[in-house]
Amino acid sequence: MGSIYQATGSIYQARARLQFEYSTLLHTMIINTTSRNLEAKKKRAAAITVALVAASLAQHFAARYHNKTPKNTSKLTGQQWLNELLTGHHQRFYDAMGMNKHVFQALLHELIRRGLHDTRHVSAEEQLAIFLYLAVTGLPQRHLEERFQRSPSTLTKCVIIPPIIHAS
Repeated sequence: MGSIYQATGSIYQARARLQFEYSTLLHTMIINTTSRNLEAKKKRAAAITVALVAASLAQHFAARYHNKTPKNTSKLTGQQWLNELLTGHHQRFYDAMGMNKHVFQALLHELIRRGLHDTRHVSAEEQLAIFLYLAVTGLPQRHLEERFQRSPSTLTKCVIIPPIIHAS
């Protein structure tokens, strides 16, 4: 990561140098409008403009794609939170999931019997918890991302339960 920050810093420095050179050149062009090498100065100003745009774009992309701060950094993952609820007080579980623990377990077993399964990163139990927590609280997706420490795409896959419940 150090080299990324160094590259970003050098982009800032290059951009500042170009801006200074550009403003100096424009100032010289305005004052010395009768200068015989005005065309050369215009070409140089155009080249500096292109370089400034390139430096600005490089700076933007470096900031957007390389200087990332991790988002989901809570010590308690969604599964750990669910485990805490399952082993904790029954009212706390009911408040979060809208049902008693034994009903949750029965629903989970029925959904697993009908095709719900663990994915690579999210257990069937957590998928059901995400769906129920959304149904009970009605919170926006960003709140679910924070509560369960999951990405938006993972949550979308969990909340829109796959077509496991067919008319039997």
